[in-house]
Amino acid sequence: MRLSIDLLALIQARESIGAPIANVKLSKAEPKPRTRVERELVDGGSVVITGAETNEISGKAGLLAIGETQITLHIYLPHVGRDDLLSINPPKPSYHFSDNCPTLEQMMRDGKYNRYVATHSPDGEFRVKPKDLETGKWEDEEILSSIPPCRNCLKDIDYDGYANATRVQKTDIFLNFSLDRFFEECRSIFRCLPLYTPETFPGPNYTKDFAKISIDLRTRKGWQCECCGGNFSDMRGLLHTHHIDGNRGNNRPTNLLALCVECHSNQPLHGHMRVSREDLRKVEDARQRAGQKIVCSRCEKYRRQI
Repeated sequence: MRLSIDLLALIQARESIGAPIANVKLSKAEPKPRTRVERELVDGGSVVITGAETNEISGKAGLLAIGETQITLHIYLPHVGRDDLLSINPPKPSYHFSDNCPTLEQMMRDGKYNRYVATHSPDGEFRVKPKDLETGKWEDEEILSSIPPCRNCLKDIDYDGYANATRVQKTDIFLNFSLDRFFEECRSIFRCLPLYTPETFPGPNYTKDFAKISIDLRTRKGWQCECCGGNFSDMRGLLHTHHIDGNRGNNRPTNLLALCVECHSNQPLHGHMRVSREDLRKVEDARQRAGQKIVCSRCEKYRRQI
């Protein structure tokens, strides 16, 4: 939100007493990870989950998370040799990102859930230990392997229409899936999670399928803000899904809007949202590229009304 304040009198007062200009550095306050597992995950990019620590894995809007950090899960000790793990297209274990994935549910029922490693890294490289197929033992040395996404997760999230796509289309979506792009698309969901305290929370929490609903809505809108008209195809994390009535559990199409981060922050009950200078600059660039005004006229009109 752009502020227009006349500071001339203050400047003149400072100059009259010869006071120097203070060098103040502002930094964005980030929420601190709350547990050892989340701290290790944020600092190192991945963490081996064992025993009771698997209880820290939760679902956020249908996506896997630890605390407020979005994660993927993959098997740390796969029954796959080094050569296959380092090859381009061998059969490999998949990584998971959907909280409702039937594969993960089966692994949990089988008591094998603690074979997974939690990762928050968009580069698609995952820590694994290869198996020596002759001895049947896993090697001591970790390697990084480019493993593919889980098809069940793609289907559950219905990413890019995967659930109802043809076989050829599914293969194309699978092969072209970008974890970096997916994390960027879902960044808005996670950055909105801690906006409210228990006292100010406006309604029920996100439903388990909200990630799917959010991505589908923004895709149908062409990644364009319905308020300012800016196009965020290249900055998808800056386009949010807004619940008009403030109830996060109300996902009726008439209650949802695709809004950029600044327009979203200007909505009623969204005073907790803060837009960094860097994100504001990106929003303005997106508006200019779409041929729109730098300042959203609808938000300006709303602010004048209040």
